Amino acid sequence: MSPAELWASLRQGARNAAGVTWQINACAYLLVASRAGQLPFVDLVPEGYEDADCAAAGGSRTFAQMKELDAGQGEMGPAALADALAHAEASARGAEIVVLTDGSLGSKLSFTGWTSVLGDQSGSGIERVYGGLTKKGHDDAAARGILARARVVHLPYRVRQTSESLLADALALHPTVAGLTISRLTEVLAKAAADQRRTTSRTATRVRASDLDAIIAEVQDTVDVSGLDQAVASGVCSPVAFLAADDVSARTFYLGVDGRPGQRSREPRCHSTRRAAGVFRGLGRRRERAARRALRRWQVGPTLACGTRPYPCSTGLAREARSRRGRRTSPQPACSPAPS
Repeated sequence: MSPAELWASLRQGARNAAGVTWQINACAYLLVASRAGQLPFVDLVPEGYEDADCAAAGGSRTFAQMKELDAGQGEMGPAALADALAHAEASARGAEIVVLTDGSLGSKLSFTGWTSVLGDQSGSGIERVYGGLTKKGHDDAAARGILARARVVHLPYRVRQTSESLLADALALHPTVAGLTISRLTEVLAKAAADQRRTTSRTATRVRASDLDAIIAEVQDTVDVSGLDQAVASGVCSPVAFLAADDVSARTFYLGVDGRPGQRSREPRCHSTRRAAGVFRGLGRRRERAARRALRRWQVGPTLACGTRPYPCSTGLAREARSRRGRRTSPQPACSPAPS
């Protein structure tokens, strides 16, 4: 196996890291959307029976499977969706199921959103999901029952930015406060998920939507929002809007002439190898000129009273420098006597 093949075969750890990061950010979104009134959950258990076990105020539970698919570029087909539903059903046992993913759906399957279920769909794609469930050991009634209470919801790969924007709009928060709140909430969720290693189903750590209020109060006590706004108004600093909608045309974006901070949230779509090569050539020429100047200072030093120069000449470096300029010369003595 070549080094390149070995490297490619060992990427599962990187995929796991990306998946866990997205999973934590998706949990944060569920809490923010619940606090904003868009979802009915009052708390969730990260890394519980499923990736997130969500509870509503009335006591109903929703078990969430989360699938990060190649930074939003992957696709989930009927077989993979059936596997996710069967995995969640082992814990749900009649409760609601939701599969959250940043990828797309294959075989003409459609996202249900939060208001409909997979059982409302028809076509070959949903029939293949049904077939996948029966292959997992569910009979006809059980498979149809899973589809009747299962949802598939799309969340963006950069779901954290969605959470920040939603929190700022829903609670009328300063963007800086919203960003710091989501950062703190992410830390809380990550710690809770890691701590589940030492918990039981009775002692599992829950994170509540109302915990956001305590985090917001803590951040607002720390951040001087009025002073920050005054600094921006007086020109001392300027805001960096990572969440700003990008209205730059494709042509302008590819030319790279728009430097608004909002562009930093987008991945580069292409690279100009011709321009990059020109930059590298310019850096190389600058380095060569600096080396020549240093060599001249090394060769020609001040003459001391004893009649010698304090800096010995390096014949190898001198010959190399002159050969670069297209001239040949004979070796120089290590030290030259001072002129009489």
